[in-house]
Amino acid sequence: MAVKLHLFNPENDLALAANLDHYTPPKAAVDLRRSGALLPMWYADAGDRVLCHGVNARWFDSVRKAFGIDVDVFDHEPSSAYELRPWGWSRAARTDFLNEGFDSSMLPDDAAIDRLRMLSHRRTAAEIGAEVASAVGSERVAFSAREMREVDEVESALNRGEIYVKAPWSSSGRGVLSSAEAGRERTLRRASEIIASQGSVMVEDAFGKDIDFARIYECSGGKCRALSTSVFITDDRGAYIGNVLADEQERRSRVEDYVDAKLFDACDEAVRHAVEERIAPYYNGIVGVDMMASDDGRIMPVVEINLRATMGYAANRFADRYLAPGATGVFSVSSRQGVAAPDEYKTESGRLCSGRLSLVPPCAPFMISAAID
Repeated sequence: MAVKLHLFNPENDLALAANLDHYTPPKAAVDLRRSGALLPMWYADAGDRVLCHGVNARWFDSVRKAFGIDVDVFDHEPSSAYELRPWGWSRAARTDFLNEGFDSSMLPDDAAIDRLRMLSHRRTAAEIGAEVASAVGSERVAFSAREMREVDEVESALNRGEIYVKAPWSSSGRGVLSSAEAGRERTLRRASEIIASQGSVMVEDAFGKDIDFARIYECSGGKCRALSTSVFITDDRGAYIGNVLADEQERRSRVEDYVDAKLFDACDEAVRHAVEERIAPYYNGIVGVDMMASDDGRIMPVVEINLRATMGYAANRFADRYLAPGATGVFSVSSRQGVAAPDEYKTESGRLCSGRLSLVPPCAPFMISAAID
């Protein structure tokens, strides 16, 4: 099995929107990338490497020892023996590897990246959402996303009730606007700006959600397999805050508090099949499909489709490998405020059983941590 070289480039959705070989992300995205450069160590396989520049060796060695992690940093000597695994692919991600000296033959060409870019458009989620609803055939399965190219269309949708306006390419809820929160004038203005910059806008009717979750899949060799269930926490705008840390049985149980297990399984299989048909022929890697449900048993099984690794994937991999049996907690991402408090945690047999653990070196602009309840 090839050694994977992991790159944490969380700004990739923004880079897809820009579609540039040399993309300069906003400061917050730069800070998150710098802070989380070593995050892949927690989800990488034994023997893998992480591409980063500048390592807090004391912190890195201490957590590797505490959790028995057999992952090292890249020595900046490119080799055809590596399997290149960025957080997500874009022209900018390709440039990162070219700058490290990797041959272009190891990297996706323009046509492949353009195809992935279009598959990452929220239009794909809207189309697959409609397919899944039709395949499952239950009135409890919701979908409402549609693409609009004129502000007049958005205004007509707004006249019928509360909507969400979404940029075709964005990340972690930051391209999402609620008309209830923003008001009519701002909603239409923002829709106009998105249409001008990205060619269209995605519009969804409001859904009275009570839980946000996702299914994580992996595409390889033209096939798609389901990996795990991710339960996450968002703010009022839909921006990502954190994930539930628990084993798969507990994560799934939390979803089944809202959705009938048979309906959940039917939606999961319909999504997996659609991803295999539409995406797997052109993409190898992690796919995160965001979902949500309400306490009356309704489910929206396709809210977003992320052709990249996700924080939910990272959280689940951490929980499955390094969380003590029966423990639960929160995987969180937040900007750092003030001086970092020292980690205080306990492990048993290389698994976190109590306390709070920083998953990235201290003093970084962003904190990514695991805390036990």
